Amino acid sequence: MSKRKLQKALGLILSTAMIAGLAACGSENTQGTTASSETQQESVVESTTPTEPSEKEPEVVEITYPLDTDVTLKFWATNALKIRGPYETADASPFHSGLSRKTGVDLEWTFPQSGVSAVQAFNLLLTDEEMPHIIYYSPTPAEAETYIADGLIYDLTEYLPKYAPDYWAFINDEANTALRRAATTESGQHFMFAATVESDINVTYQGLAVRKDWLDACGLDIPTTLEDWETMLATFKEKYGATFSSPKAGYGVASAFGAYADKAATWYIDDNGQVTFANNTDEYKAFLETLHRWLEEGLMDPDITTNDATALRNKCLNNEVGAMFLPASALRNVLADAESAGNGAEWVGVPYPVAKEGAPTTWVQTRVSNGNGLGAMITTECSEEELILALNFLNYGYTEEGIMYWNFGEEGVTYTLDANGKPQWTELITKDEAGANTAYTYYVGTSSSGPTIQAEDQIVLINKGAAIEALRQFSSKASEAKKHCMPLVSLTEAEHLVYTDAWTAINTYVSENIASFINGDKSLDEWDAYKAELDKMGLKECRDVYQAAYERWLAK
Repeated sequence: MSKRKLQKALGLILSTAMIAGLAACGSENTQGTTASSETQQESVVESTTPTEPSEKEPEVVEITYPLDTDVTLKFWATNALKIRGPYETADASPFHSGLSRKTGVDLEWTFPQSGVSAVQAFNLLLTDEEMPHIIYYSPTPAEAETYIADGLIYDLTEYLPKYAPDYWAFINDEANTALRRAATTESGQHFMFAATVESDINVTYQGLAVRKDWLDACGLDIPTTLEDWETMLATFKEKYGATFSSPKAGYGVASAFGAYADKAATWYIDDNGQVTFANNTDEYKAFLETLHRWLEEGLMDPDITTNDATALRNKCLNNEVGAMFLPASALRNVLADAESAGNGAEWVGVPYPVAKEGAPTTWVQTRVSNGNGLGAMITTECSEEELILALNFLNYGYTEEGIMYWNFGEEGVTYTLDANGKPQWTELITKDEAGANTAYTYYVGTSSSGPTIQAEDQIVLINKGAAIEALRQFSSKASEAKKHCMPLVSLTEAEHLVYTDAWTAINTYVSENIASFINGDKSLDEWDAYKAELDKMGLKECRDVYQAAYERWLAK
């Protein structure tokens, strides 16, 4: 890699790292809808050309797995694909060794060193004299465009139809429009095999749960509106001394006010297709007013912003909580605790609430695309032979056989199919001393994510009984809320300068004021002053930047 290329690539990464995270539609903890910078814009525009559609059907090479090759590919990946369990090497790891056997490709795996973040490790990777052939990472479209222009990774557009036909068909399906936009640069270059998931259940992993046994005892129905929630919380407080709580996950009830944000500064798309800031609207003010009142009236746990998962579990066991907003993983633990204790606690997931019957859902923990920003890029370290092999290898993750292997391991070994054609773990998984929900991670590649499609059926296997029913309730309104989510957009160099000048301070200011308004340190009589200060800090300029970026995203 030339010194010039290295300096440009590192410069882009460092400038991107300066950008503060921006939550949208509840993707606060993950990949989500954040803006990114685009440096060297002029050189990118001059050196890249949008791919013209072919007038004839592209030639497709038939791919048969396992591939017949003795070439080894070097695969660098984030810890999403790390070796798990008691295994220390890829050759010993059931998933990694099995992937080589299934595809016929010998893989030399490397991962970030312990204690080194993915970003730091990727930066170091760019300083290596010899790059790996495949990199599994989370580049923004703007970063990828620069990497292509600098000759670091391949523009895959012309190769995918011929050498990765299954992925090409998948990414061009109309249902995957948002994913395709996330996996292509603004000039139309496909730069990665995008990691994705099958359904909203895979994406919406946080939601609301309530004590169904208490609802029944009090003659109450499952709450769906703000009025229902008010009645339920007041009743639970009076009869059981129980509150609404969360393990620092947030509050989850913003949609009951028609608000488009929970606990973080958030952009959303309004009904007119305009980028709008959620945290200075009348609806959001009403949301904060109610949370403050719930806290004052003892309906909400005073530790809601400081609880960890263990603290919440203990409060649930002690019957101190009657409703909560939490991740599915935390709910599984609460359910297990209730079963072990035999205390009759019956927790059920409930839909995100709305202001009144028939009102639209405005906020759900979700995102526009089923992708998470991660994907597999092919570097120019590949010769022509290695490039074709890498394309064929990565295509496997989007074949029927490959999707099953990445999600469930090997049929007859780790899973079987029941009478309905649904996968079920074998005793190799269910009787492992580590427990099924740990043991399965040794044999599959999508316990976190990978260059494939994480199956809904895997989520069903991980979340049995009440847990999977809760996830279905969590995600029941996700598709509606997605219409308002701000997607992953890229900023030009000039836009990035405007953004970084203002947004870091705005983000901090909003977070501090949300907490202060809820806990009463700051009166909501100061709401107009709060809004005026946001305007002084450059909120309108940030909004204009995002509107322009959003319109470019739509044009992809």
